[in-house]
Amino acid sequence: MGYTGMTWSAHRPSDNQHTYGYPIYSNAFVVQVLEYVQRLFPGESQLLGKVKKLQTDIRKGIREYGTTVEG
Repeated sequence: MGYTGMTWSAHRPSDNQHTYGYPIYSNAFVVQVLEYVQRLFPGESQLLGKVKKLQTDIRKGIREYGTTVEG
């Protein structure tokens, strides 16, 4: 496996296993939560730098590796 920038998860919230380890909906949720983290800690420049980098990496991973399956 190569680096995607996204977070990996083995199980859904229902505790069922994922077929693929990088669920797009979970990663999109993390991007939104990181937006809230930035609002909660506006003066923490070191933390904000890490949060913004993680958010950017996940967004990029969703754009590059997120696919839709039509069936």
